[in-house]
Amino acid sequence: MLPLFYLDYLKTYLPDSELLTLQILVWLLQAHRQVRIERLASSFPYPIKCESRRKKIQRFLIIPRLSLSLLWFPLIKKIISTQFSQGDRLIITIDRTQWKANNISMASVIWKKRTACAEVSSA
Repeated sequence: MLPLFYLDYLKTYLPDSELLTLQILVWLLQAHRQVRIERLASSFPYPIKCESRRKKIQRFLIIPRLSLSLLWFPLIKKIISTQFSQGDRLIITIDRTQWKANNISMASVIWKKRTACAEVSSA
């Protein structure tokens, strides 16, 4: 699931219900390794119809609290400031791609064979 460091940080920004939804989605992504909403919805452990679960996931993923600038950039900044000291080796990768009408930029911090990513999309 999510490391305790992430959970402590996310608890200050997300209500309990949204934090639980995020944890379930991360767990499903780790278990199924697929990002298709239909696949996640079919496995989502909520006692509602599959179509309702799909809509719930879609609504959850677009809530403003999950925005890049409000949640994920500060998290990456906190990880860098607490986990690294001056002079530590830090690998940052930056990638840009075009997907249909969207430009997608990705920045990742790689440390101990794990990565923390931030994505920016623009039309």
